[in-house]
Amino acid sequence: SNGKVPAPPLVLLHNEIVDFVSLIEPQPKEIDERELMVEKFKILAEDTFGGPEKCRVVVFGSQATGLFLPTSDIDIVIYTPDENKHDNEKETGCKDRDMENNEKVKRLQATLEKEKELDEMDRWDINGEGLSPLQRLAKALEQEWKEKLSYLEVIENTRIPLVKFTYLSLNIDVCFNQPGGPEAAQLMKEYLDSMPPLRPLIFVLKYYLSCRALNEPYRGGVGSFMLQLMIVSFLQNRAREDFNSGRMMENDYDSNSKCLGSILLGFFELYGLDFNYITTGISVRDHGSYFSKVSYEAIGEYSGLKRFVIFI
Repeated sequence: SNGKVPAPPLVLLHNEIVDFVSLIEPQPKEIDERELMVEKFKILAEDTFGGPEKCRVVVFGSQATGLFLPTSDIDIVIYTPDENKHDNEKETGCKDRDMENNEKVKRLQATLEKEKELDEMDRWDINGEGLSPLQRLAKALEQEWKEKLSYLEVIENTRIPLVKFTYLSLNIDVCFNQPGGPEAAQLMKEYLDSMPPLRPLIFVLKYYLSCRALNEPYRGGVGSFMLQLMIVSFLQNRAREDFNSGRMMENDYDSNSKCLGSILLGFFELYGLDFNYITTGISVRDHGSYFSKVSYEAIGEYSGLKRFVIFI
């Protein structure tokens, strides 16, 4: 009645996404509180394990990338002097990328890693009052921060043993000598720099999954890093389609033709309706591609319930 032309629905959705991200993204006070928490923990860890020369504390995950929600955990890895052995093994493993497709080699590497972790635990038993590093850390937390801890648990019988605790209102997960976390955070920072739509989509979809309790991998949900790679893959392939159709320049993710509302609906359409999880895997290497999961059948990856697992 006022003569104004209503904005298209996708533009309205775009504006809603922008407003939502400005509300949910980390605020300066939140960032300061978390950084202070990390510094306090670093001091405690160094005091527990013999100083900075014997203990290196590194933040990874959403805390390192700045993609955390108000309820997100702080992920921390502690590297002991044996970290160099892990680094050397990782470099050796990277020399031959073809070995990644060999399931027997993967299983052997996993077995050797587990045996080495047990050896490390034995050494800590000698030097740490009969306690593993996880137990020593838990003991130090209980002694130093008892009044401010509302939750403390040592989880050792998992693929990645860790200490989980809640300090005031912050949830922290700590593991030891686990490679890959900081490197994954750096990789995601590079994607964030080259793909402007990536950051708002991550916040919206992380919150969407969290509200529906679909963000816990051990419950069959989609973890944060997997979700981020799914979004990266979608943007890579969308950019390729737009470039091939002449709608944008190659890798120009910041094109004016980009509408977050359209991109979000496209994401849901791809992974909710069109994507064939049984036959297709996802790769984000070399500007992204899809591959056939059937090629993994010969090495035992493509059988039983794994037919329905997302391959990235």
